[in-house]
Amino acid sequence: MLHPPSTTLWLPRPRWSSSVYAYVAHDTQGCGLEGRDRHNRFPASSFISLNWFLAGSVELLAADGEAAIRELPRWLVIGRLGPTETRNRGDLRYFGISMYPDAFTAAFGVAPQQLDGRLVDAHEVLSPEALAMFGEVAQAPDDERRMAVFEDYLAAHAAGFEASLWQAAVRSGTRLSVRLLSRLLQVGDRQTIRATRKALGVGVSDLRRFARGEAAFGELSARLKDSDKAVSLADIAAEAGYADQSHLSRECKAVTGRTPREFLRGFEGDEADWIYRATRALVDRPDR
Repeated sequence: MLHPPSTTLWLPRPRWSSSVYAYVAHDTQGCGLEGRDRHNRFPASSFISLNWFLAGSVELLAADGEAAIRELPRWLVIGRLGPTETRNRGDLRYFGISMYPDAFTAAFGVAPQQLDGRLVDAHEVLSPEALAMFGEVAQAPDDERRMAVFEDYLAAHAAGFEASLWQAAVRSGTRLSVRLLSRLLQVGDRQTIRATRKALGVGVSDLRRFARGEAAFGELSARLKDSDKAVSLADIAAEAGYADQSHLSRECKAVTGRTPREFLRGFEGDEADWIYRATRALVDRPDR
Protein backbone atom coordinates (compact mmCIF):
# COMPACT_ATOMS: atom_id res chain seq x y z
CA MET A 1 0.00 0.00 0.00
CA LEU A 2 1.37 3.41 -1.03
CA HIS A 3 1.72 6.19 1.51
CA PRO A 4 2.69 9.89 1.34
CA PRO A 5 6.33 11.01 1.71
CA SER A 6 7.45 11.96 5.21
CA THR A 7 9.48 15.02 6.18
CA THR A 8 10.73 15.82 9.67
CA LEU A 9 12.58 18.94 10.77
CA TRP A 10 14.32 19.24 14.14
CA LEU A 11 15.70 22.32 15.83
CA PRO A 12 19.05 21.80 17.58
CA ARG A 13 19.34 21.46 21.31
CA PRO A 14 20.13 24.81 23.00
CA ARG A 15 23.80 23.88 23.40
CA TRP A 16 24.21 23.68 19.62
CA SER A 17 21.80 26.41 18.51
CA SER A 18 24.74 28.71 17.68
CA SER A 19 26.17 26.10 15.31
CA VAL A 20 23.20 24.31 13.75
CA TYR A 21 20.28 26.02 12.05
CA ALA A 22 18.24 22.84 11.61
CA TYR A 23 18.26 19.10 10.92
CA VAL A 24 15.91 17.61 8.32
CA ALA A 25 15.00 14.15 7.06
CA HIS A 26 12.93 13.25 4.01
CA ASP A 27 11.74 9.78 2.99
CA THR A 28 9.92 8.83 -0.22
CA GLN A 29 10.43 5.06 0.09
CA GLY A 30 7.29 3.10 -0.74
CA CYS A 31 5.46 6.22 -1.93
CA GLY A 32 5.40 5.39 -5.64
CA LEU A 33 6.27 8.94 -6.71
CA GLU A 34 6.43 9.59 -10.44
CA GLY A 35 7.10 12.50 -12.77
CA ARG A 36 7.47 15.92 -11.16
CA ASP A 37 6.61 14.50 -7.75
CA ARG A 38 10.19 13.16 -7.73
CA HIS A 39 11.53 16.72 -7.99
CA ASN A 40 12.88 18.76 -5.07
CA ARG A 41 13.06 22.58 -5.05
CA PHE A 42 15.45 24.34 -2.68
CA PRO A 43 15.70 28.08 -2.00
CA ALA A 44 18.88 30.09 -2.32
CA SER A 45 20.87 29.71 0.88
CA SER A 46 23.96 31.15 2.53
CA PHE A 47 24.17 28.33 5.08
CA ILE A 48 26.56 25.42 4.70
CA SER A 49 24.64 22.17 4.43
CA LEU A 50 25.82 18.62 5.03
CA ASN A 51 23.81 16.04 3.12
CA TRP A 52 23.46 12.26 3.17
CA PHE A 53 21.55 10.28 0.52
CA LEU A 54 21.03 7.17 2.61
CA ALA A 55 18.96 5.32 0.03
CA GLY A 56 18.43 6.13 -3.62
CA SER A 57 20.24 8.80 -5.61
CA VAL A 58 19.64 12.36 -6.80
CA GLU A 59 20.54 14.29 -9.92
CA LEU A 60 21.03 18.04 -10.20
CA LEU A 61 18.79 19.69 -12.80
CA ALA A 62 19.46 22.65 -15.07
CA ALA A 63 17.59 25.92 -14.66
CA ASP A 64 14.76 24.61 -16.85
CA GLY A 65 13.99 21.99 -14.20
CA GLU A 66 14.18 19.22 -16.78
CA ALA A 67 17.68 18.49 -18.10
CA ALA A 68 19.96 16.53 -15.76
CA ILE A 69 23.41 18.06 -15.17
CA ARG A 70 24.99 15.32 -13.05
CA GLU A 71 24.32 12.76 -10.35
CA LEU A 72 25.14 14.07 -6.89
CA PRO A 73 27.53 12.21 -4.54
CA ARG A 74 26.00 10.31 -1.64
CA TRP A 75 27.84 12.50 0.91
CA LEU A 76 27.49 16.10 -0.17
CA VAL A 77 28.61 19.48 1.19
CA ILE A 78 26.86 22.55 -0.24
CA GLY A 79 28.01 26.14 0.06
CA ARG A 80 26.22 29.39 -0.71
CA LEU A 81 24.00 28.66 -3.68
CA GLY A 82 21.11 30.08 -5.67
CA PRO A 83 17.72 28.35 -6.01
CA THR A 84 18.24 24.73 -7.01
CA GLU A 85 16.14 21.89 -8.35
CA THR A 86 16.99 18.21 -8.16
CA ARG A 87 15.26 14.96 -9.13
CA ASN A 88 15.20 11.66 -7.27
CA ARG A 89 16.16 8.57 -9.18
CA GLY A 90 13.52 6.32 -7.66
CA ASP A 91 12.87 6.24 -3.92
CA LEU A 92 14.96 8.39 -1.60
CA ARG A 93 15.99 8.46 2.06
CA TYR A 94 17.70 11.75 2.91
CA PHE A 95 19.21 13.36 6.02
CA GLY A 96 20.66 16.88 6.13
CA ILE A 97 22.13 19.47 8.48
CA SER A 98 22.20 23.24 7.89
CA MET A 99 25.02 25.04 9.71
CA TYR A 100 25.95 28.67 10.20
CA PRO A 101 29.02 29.38 8.03
CA ASP A 102 31.29 30.48 10.89
CA ALA A 103 30.28 27.45 12.96
CA PHE A 104 31.05 25.18 10.01
CA THR A 105 34.55 26.66 9.77
CA ALA A 106 35.10 26.15 13.52
CA ALA A 107 34.05 22.49 13.26
CA PHE A 108 35.67 21.51 9.96
CA GLY A 109 38.44 24.05 9.30
CA VAL A 110 37.04 24.95 5.87
CA ALA A 111 36.28 28.59 5.03
CA PRO A 112 32.83 29.21 3.51
CA GLN A 113 34.45 30.95 0.52
CA GLN A 114 35.94 27.60 -0.53
CA LEU A 115 32.42 26.27 -1.05
CA ASP A 116 30.82 29.33 -2.60
CA GLY A 117 28.45 28.25 -5.38
CA ARG A 118 29.51 24.61 -5.10
CA LEU A 119 27.96 21.20 -4.45
CA VAL A 120 30.99 19.15 -3.43
CA ASP A 121 31.65 15.52 -2.59
CA ALA A 122 32.49 15.49 1.14
CA HIS A 123 35.61 13.43 0.32
CA GLU A 124 37.06 16.43 -1.58
CA VAL A 125 36.92 18.98 1.24
CA LEU A 126 36.72 17.28 4.64
CA SER A 127 39.38 15.68 6.84
CA PRO A 128 39.58 11.91 7.45
CA GLU A 129 38.16 12.46 10.93
CA ALA A 130 35.18 14.37 9.54
CA LEU A 131 34.64 11.66 6.92
CA ALA A 132 34.63 9.05 9.68
CA MET A 133 31.81 11.02 11.31
CA PHE A 134 29.96 11.10 7.96
CA GLY A 135 30.26 7.33 7.85
CA GLU A 136 28.89 6.94 11.37
CA VAL A 137 25.94 9.16 10.49
CA ALA A 138 25.24 7.09 7.38
CA GLN A 139 25.34 3.83 9.35
CA ALA A 140 23.30 5.06 12.33
CA PRO A 141 20.07 3.11 12.92
CA ASP A 142 17.81 6.18 13.06
CA ASP A 143 17.74 9.98 12.79
CA GLU A 144 17.98 10.56 16.54
CA ARG A 145 21.26 8.66 16.56
CA ARG A 146 22.45 10.58 13.48
CA MET A 147 21.98 13.86 15.31
CA ALA A 148 23.74 12.47 18.39
CA VAL A 149 26.74 11.35 16.30
CA PHE A 150 27.02 14.79 14.73
CA GLU A 151 26.73 16.59 18.07
CA ASP A 152 29.42 14.33 19.53
CA TYR A 153 31.63 15.52 16.68
CA LEU A 154 30.80 19.15 17.47
CA ALA A 155 31.62 18.57 21.14
CA ALA A 156 35.03 17.26 20.17
CA HIS A 157 35.87 19.81 17.46
CA ALA A 158 33.89 22.99 18.08
CA ALA A 159 33.21 23.05 21.82
CA GLY A 160 34.86 26.48 22.07
CA PHE A 161 32.55 28.03 19.46
CA GLU A 162 30.14 30.13 21.51
CA ALA A 163 28.17 32.47 19.28
CA SER A 164 27.55 32.82 15.57
CA LEU A 165 28.04 36.24 14.03
CA TRP A 166 25.28 35.20 11.63
CA GLN A 167 22.77 34.90 14.46
CA ALA A 168 23.73 38.24 15.96
CA ALA A 169 23.41 39.92 12.59
CA VAL A 170 20.12 38.39 11.50
CA ARG A 171 18.50 39.04 14.88
CA SER A 172 18.95 42.72 14.05
CA GLY A 173 16.50 42.16 11.20
CA THR A 174 15.87 44.93 8.70
CA ARG A 175 17.74 47.40 10.95
CA LEU A 176 20.97 45.59 10.10
CA SER A 177 23.75 47.86 8.86
CA VAL A 178 27.54 48.03 8.84
CA ARG A 179 27.35 50.57 11.67
CA LEU A 180 25.18 48.31 13.82
CA LEU A 181 27.46 45.32 13.22
CA SER A 182 30.46 47.52 14.05
CA ARG A 183 28.94 48.21 17.45
CA LEU A 184 28.27 44.50 17.98
CA LEU A 185 31.85 43.58 17.07
CA GLN A 186 33.38 46.68 18.65
CA VAL A 187 35.59 47.35 15.63
CA GLY A 188 35.61 49.88 12.79
CA ASP A 189 33.40 49.75 9.71
CA ARG A 190 36.09 48.41 7.37
CA GLN A 191 37.13 45.74 9.84
CA THR A 192 33.47 44.77 10.20
CA ILE A 193 33.08 44.33 6.45
CA ARG A 194 36.24 42.19 6.27
CA ALA A 195 35.30 40.15 9.35
CA THR A 196 31.78 39.49 8.05
CA ARG A 197 32.99 38.28 4.66
CA LYS A 198 35.71 36.13 6.21
CA ALA A 199 33.50 34.50 8.84
CA LEU A 200 30.29 34.14 6.86
CA GLY A 201 31.30 34.30 3.22
CA VAL A 202 28.72 37.03 2.56
CA GLY A 203 28.40 40.77 2.94
CA VAL A 204 26.12 42.83 5.14
CA SER A 205 23.64 43.39 2.30
CA ASP A 206 23.25 39.60 1.89
CA LEU A 207 22.59 39.24 5.61
CA ARG A 208 19.99 41.98 5.46
CA ARG A 209 18.33 40.25 2.52
CA PHE A 210 18.21 36.99 4.47
CA ALA A 211 16.63 38.75 7.48
CA ARG A 212 13.98 40.32 5.23
CA GLY A 213 13.32 36.98 3.59
CA GLU A 214 12.81 35.25 6.95
CA ALA A 215 10.44 38.01 8.04
CA ALA A 216 8.45 37.72 4.80
CA PHE A 217 8.29 33.93 5.02
CA GLY A 218 7.15 34.17 8.63
CA GLU A 219 4.37 36.58 7.74
CA LEU A 220 3.33 34.45 4.77
CA SER A 221 3.28 31.29 6.89
CA ALA A 222 1.14 32.97 9.53
CA ARG A 223 -1.36 34.07 6.91
CA LEU A 224 -1.49 30.67 5.24
CA LYS A 225 -2.19 29.04 8.60
CA ASP A 226 -5.09 31.43 9.18
CA SER A 227 -7.70 30.72 6.53
CA ASP A 228 -9.55 33.91 7.50
CA LYS A 229 -6.63 36.07 6.37
CA ALA A 230 -6.19 36.90 2.72
CA VAL A 231 -2.61 36.81 1.46
CA SER A 232 -1.73 40.40 0.60
CA LEU A 233 1.74 40.67 -0.92
CA ALA A 234 1.75 44.41 -0.31
CA ASP A 235 1.12 43.87 3.42
CA ILE A 236 3.79 41.17 3.62
CA ALA A 237 6.29 43.44 1.87
CA ALA A 238 5.60 46.25 4.33
CA GLU A 239 5.78 44.00 7.40
CA ALA A 240 9.09 42.46 6.29
CA GLY A 241 10.83 45.74 5.51
CA TYR A 242 10.83 45.72 1.71
CA ALA A 243 10.62 49.04 -0.09
CA ASP A 244 7.47 47.94 -1.92
CA GLN A 245 5.75 44.90 -3.43
CA SER A 246 8.01 44.98 -6.51
CA HIS A 247 11.05 44.76 -4.24
CA LEU A 248 9.55 41.69 -2.56
CA SER A 249 8.80 40.13 -5.95
CA ARG A 250 12.36 40.60 -7.19
CA GLU A 251 13.89 39.06 -4.08
CA CYS A 252 11.37 36.20 -4.07
CA LYS A 253 12.47 35.38 -7.63
CA ALA A 254 16.13 35.54 -6.57
CA VAL A 255 15.58 33.23 -3.57
CA THR A 256 13.01 30.73 -4.88
CA GLY A 257 13.44 31.04 -8.64
CA ARG A 258 9.75 31.96 -8.88
CA THR A 259 7.50 34.98 -8.56
CA PRO A 260 5.47 35.24 -5.33
CA ARG A 261 2.31 34.08 -7.11
CA GLU A 262 4.10 31.10 -8.66
CA PHE A 263 5.58 30.25 -5.27
CA LEU A 264 2.18 30.44 -3.58
CA ARG A 265 0.59 28.17 -6.21
CA GLY A 266 3.14 25.45 -5.51
CA PHE A 267 3.70 25.93 -1.78
CA GLU A 268 0.87 23.76 -0.46
CA GLY A 269 0.28 21.36 -3.33
CA ASP A 270 3.58 20.56 -5.07
CA GLU A 271 5.52 17.65 -3.59
CA ALA A 272 8.70 19.35 -4.85
CA ASP A 273 8.20 22.15 -2.29
CA TRP A 274 8.45 19.88 0.77
CA ILE A 275 11.43 21.78 2.21
CA TYR A 276 9.47 25.05 2.22
CA ARG A 277 6.59 23.44 4.09
CA ALA A 278 8.99 21.84 6.58
CA THR A 279 10.76 25.11 7.36
CA ARG A 280 7.57 26.73 8.60
CA ALA A 281 8.60 25.25 11.97
CA LEU A 282 11.55 27.66 12.00
CA VAL A 283 9.32 30.72 12.00
CA ASP A 284 8.50 30.42 15.70
CA ARG A 285 11.88 29.15 16.91
CA PRO A 286 12.86 30.83 20.18
CA ASP A 287 16.18 32.30 19.04
CA ARG A 288 14.58 34.39 16.31
